[in-house]
Amino acid sequence: MKRTVPTILGLFAIALISALTAHAQSGPSESPKFTPSDIQNIVTEAAKIRQESQDRMAKAMEYKILSKKGCLEGNCVNGMGLFVNADGSFYRGQHVNSDSQGQGTYVWPTGDAYSGAFIRGKKQGKGVYLTANGNKYEGEFEAGQPSGHGTNYYASGDKYVGAHKEGEPNGYGTYYSAEGWVYVGNHVNGQSHGMGTYYFSNGQKYIGAFENGAFHGYGTAYYPDGREFHAGQWRDSKPVK
Repeated sequence: MKRTVPTILGLFAIALISALTAHAQSGPSESPKFTPSDIQNIVTEAAKIRQESQDRMAKAMEYKILSKKGCLEGNCVNGMGLFVNADGSFYRGQHVNSDSQGQGTYVWPTGDAYSGAFIRGKKQGKGVYLTANGNKYEGEFEAGQPSGHGTNYYASGDKYVGAHKEGEPNGYGTYYSAEGWVYVGNHVNGQSHGMGTYYFSNGQKYIGAFENGAFHGYGTAYYPDGREFHAGQWRDSKPVK
C-alpha cells in the first residue's frame, strides 16, 4: 500500500475513523491498538516466509533442471495430485477435469506461494498468498486476485485490514504503520482516499477528506487535549488559511 505521511507542524501519525461526513468534528478518542509486539510478530513471520521461499524456489528449480513435468504424484485429472509445469512451478492439491479445483497449494519459480481454494484453475474463495520478500495476504480471492475482506501483513511490520478489489486495498479498512500511525477510512488503489481519520502517534488526529494519501478537502485536526488545530479546507496535507 502506498503511503503519504502528512506533515502538519511536524506531527507523527496514527488513525481511527469516527465520522464519514465531510463536516465531522470531535475530540480525541482512543486509536486502534497496534503494539510493538504486534509489529515484531509480523517482522518475525516475514523472515520465516522469506526463508521458506528459498526452499520453494529450490524445489521449483530442481523440477526445471531435471525436466520433471506433468503429473508426478497421485491423480491430476480427478483427485489429489502433484502437477509440475515446464518452468518448475507446481501445484499440489485437488483436481477436477485436469484443473486445480478445491483445496491446494501453487508455488511459482520466484518462491511466491498460494494455499487455499481454487475454482477452474484460479484462486477463488479463501486463501493465503505469500511473497518471496516476506509479505503475506490472508483473506478472500476472486478471479485470481485479492478481492473482498482480507489482511495484508507487510515485511516492514505494517498491516492493513479491510476491503480489497482487484488485488489492492479498495474500500473501507484500517492501515497500521510500524512508524506509529494508523489510518481508518476509505481506500482507493492502496491509498487513503475519501473520508477517514488519521491518528498521530503523539495523540493528535485529523478527521475529514483525503485524496491520494494526503489531507485534501474539508477536515479538522486536533491537539492531544482536544483543542482544534485547524477546521476547514486542506490541500496536500496543509491547512488552507
